[in-house]
Amino acid sequence: MASLEPSGFGEQARAGYLLLDIEGGLVTSVEEVPCARHAFLTRRLDLTGGGEPGELKAALRSAIEGIDPSACLRLVLTGVLPLSTYVNASNLLGLLQQRFFYAEVADECSIDLPDDELEGDVSLMAEFARMVKADDTLSPVEKTRVLRCGWNALNGKELAE
Repeated sequence: MASLEPSGFGEQARAGYLLLDIEGGLVTSVEEVPCARHAFLTRRLDLTGGGEPGELKAALRSAIEGIDPSACLRLVLTGVLPLSTYVNASNLLGLLQQRFFYAEVADECSIDLPDDELEGDVSLMAEFARMVKADDTLSPVEKTRVLRCGWNALNGKELAE
């Protein structure tokens, strides 16, 4: 163990100290004593399929069940969602911040938009989606965000990430 307190979510390192009993110059027992005041925890929440809001709340409750409110929590949203499904990570973060010492939400969801669905489609959205999907300078998460913003703009929504 390197430190008494964790310094971030990085490697989910343990924090605390080792208590050694030494007799005659030899270690006779070793006890690991955790003492982090604010444990750093990462939980993943798979949102594949979208589901109803009630299902999402139940999945969220299950993901954070039993976590000490003094913890620093990173909630990672994963899964494949339809393009029209929007998960408001800001609202989710607000709820978590009311419950935990520190919270952050990382949206790593991807979009269910098969290439064969775009083939032959000459709409503005299909052309936009093909361009974004072909851009190798964007990560999959960035492509998802750009596609969602484009979908919202083309459908007259003011919602942007």
